[in-house]
Amino acid sequence: MIKNLIFDCSDTLLRFGGLDWLREEVGEERALHIHRTMFLLPEWVQFDRGEVDAETVKAKLCAALGEADRELGLTYFDTWYRKHRVIEGIPEVLSELKAKGYKLYILSDYPECFEHVWESFELFDMFDGRAVSYELHARKRERTAFPLLMERYGLRAEECFFADDLYLNTDAATECGLTAHLFTTTEKLREDLTRLGIL
Repeated sequence: MIKNLIFDCSDTLLRFGGLDWLREEVGEERALHIHRTMFLLPEWVQFDRGEVDAETVKAKLCAALGEADRELGLTYFDTWYRKHRVIEGIPEVLSELKAKGYKLYILSDYPECFEHVWESFELFDMFDGRAVSYELHARKRERTAFPLLMERYGLRAEECFFADDLYLNTDAATECGLTAHLFTTTEKLREDLTRLGIL
């Protein structure tokens, strides 16, 4: 029986608005180049795990980008997490879950700037706990993040539902014994929750 709902943050609860902003600034091709260069840095994985600081990643980003993109790349690094917005319908789903007595948790791969995100959106007031990669020193796809969250809050895998927009993370959740949902739209999330008798 599901008692706990665990959610990813970016593109599950909040729309990742930074890339939208970057597209408006420089167009699709250049925006994707800067975005992918930043998030595919090996140092970004370490940054997510809280193992290196922002200045280390910035230096690697500058080295990886051409001269024409460096200034914008640094601006993107400093602002991407400030441009999220709530996905339509998500607060209503969360409110219904809370009204039914479910516990809500965040499990997200994020560097320390997550603290800004956590403090910026009222919907997080509905959550009973959180575990973030920079403080766990583990990311979801590595599978160790799920046991760490469950240990922190005394949860049992078979009583947990997990929603995330990346199949690598939902696959990891399933392997750890959780019921997993690959998030695409709020409507499909609601359908899955209803099918499982949660809503």
